[in-house]
Amino acid sequence: MHGFRGDSSSKTWIYRVTVNSCLSTIRKQSRYRHESLDALYGLIDCEEFEKEAIEQLHRVINLLDPEEKAVIMMWLDELSYDEIGEAMGLNRNTIATRIRRIKEKITNEYKREELI
Repeated sequence: MHGFRGDSSSKTWIYRVTVNSCLSTIRKQSRYRHESLDALYGLIDCEEFEKEAIEQLHRVINLLDPEEKAVIMMWLDELSYDEIGEAMGLNRNTIATRIRRIKEKITNEYKREELI
């Protein structure tokens, strides 16, 4: 927190630091082995239908590139477009467009899975 200047909300600043750190690590360690998050599915305490829906959403989100994942996860965490934009270093309209495109990708993937 020593680097926090107060130019934004602390919540947005933490997201920005986290996103930048994660994206930087992904770029640096792309050649290393990554652990699957499949083991986390057993930790979900809900009905079987809900578990399947959550697992499907995780699978589809996993197909997105790292920046798209960051944007959609912040949106799922109910951050505003302005907060997401501030965290990602993009303006509100760019975020709105990206979220729309990500939703389209997710919808298309759900449709594709139904056809298989």
